[in-house]
Amino acid sequence: MRLMCGIVVLVLSALFGSSMAASTDGWMSDNDIATAACRMADMYNRVRFVRNTLYDIHDGIYKESKDLIFDANRLDAVDPNSAASAQKAAAAAKQAVDECNQGLTDSYKYLKDYMETWKKDLPELKANGHDHFEQVYSDCQKFGLYPATEREITELVKTNRSSLSKWGTSEQELWNKKKGDVGSILTGVNNKHSPNFDNLRDNFKKFFENSLATLLKTVTYRLDEARKKLDEAQQLYKKALEKVVQNAVKKCQAGGASAGDDGGAQQPNCEKINEKVNKIMKKREQANLKGTADGVQSESGSTTTAAGSFISDTSGSKQQRRDGYHR
Repeated sequence: MRLMCGIVVLVLSALFGSSMAASTDGWMSDNDIATAACRMADMYNRVRFVRNTLYDIHDGIYKESKDLIFDANRLDAVDPNSAASAQKAAAAAKQAVDECNQGLTDSYKYLKDYMETWKKDLPELKANGHDHFEQVYSDCQKFGLYPATEREITELVKTNRSSLSKWGTSEQELWNKKKGDVGSILTGVNNKHSPNFDNLRDNFKKFFENSLATLLKTVTYRLDEARKKLDEAQQLYKKALEKVVQNAVKKCQAGGASAGDDGGAQQPNCEKINEKVNKIMKKREQANLKGTADGVQSESGSTTTAAGSFISDTSGSKQQRRDGYHR
């Protein structure tokens, strides 16, 4: 019971960022080392949350670009000349977001590999009298990030929606500070147990540096590029749609009379033309309101690209894709 109470105190103290007092003999105490364990777990949780947040943004841009490709192809069937630029731009936006896949897959691998190496390091820690390290780390990891921290990250990402790389730069500073806090404990001159944590520290450093370079530098930059291309494609589509509508109206107004089945005069079917135009416009309006609306697909579950090839919907569930499975 006393041990569990101590662990709870460590969890709360470390997560709030307070430093544990050193023992009276000048050496770092077990509590100080446990604080490092909790901060390492907190860092792992933060990396995982940031990765999933960026993945959700990637998922949204992917859906919007795929949806836009479908709509541009529908315009192509009505007016190929007007739709061509929108088709090309929408395909470029999808290609840009596809280039984020590798970074997101790699970052998932870093999370997974780190936990595997962590488990391999535990026997050595226990052998050197640090059996409490695993318990504290486990408790802190299960505790997760504070809801306020998650909200803060989510809000900052939302605010910097069109400039994620700028947010990534500020996040890097925070990550480096947290890494420094851990290092100052595990490698501090007052930590007589420092050599016992060499493997653990090196693995944490590798995980940290790989995650930072991949998520906060590469992925944020490529998401910015994808968002920029998608915005451009949406503007081109809007212009193409307006032109198609104008041409349809002109065609209807200048249609003149034609012979009906009974041999009599028949006016061009303007109602059907207007109906088709309204469906296209309503579809885009709904997609814009939803932000990341699901793409409209054929019965086979595929969407035609601007180049005429097909994009099969083999993405699987959202959770599968979040956990390292990408298109």
